Amino acid sequence: MIDYLGSFNYISVKTATQLGLDIQELDPGEHSHTHDGAHERILPAKVIGKVTGVGWRKAGWRKPIPVEFLVKDSYRGRMYEHVAFGMIFAGDFDAAGGGS
Repeated sequence: MIDYLGSFNYISVKTATQLGLDIQELDPGEHSHTHDGAHERILPAKVIGKVTGVGWRKAGWRKPIPVEFLVKDSYRGRMYEHVAFGMIFAGDFDAAGGGS
């Protein structure tokens, strides 16, 4: 899901765990950015950490697009979306030719 109102990427702790991603603590003073977009309806939970070092690669691309996620404390099985991409990633993806 693309969150057209927000800038940050979010992933549920359930999905991050299932994918074997390393969930890190937020840095001191790092804001959790929980009120900046539609992700509040999709992943209604507080931010508990972050995932860095992930790359998104489309077949034929030389380099992956780096992606960082804020991790939401959500295990809710009734959610349809467990990942929300913000507009910064969506713009980078389109610029790399991923949106075409």
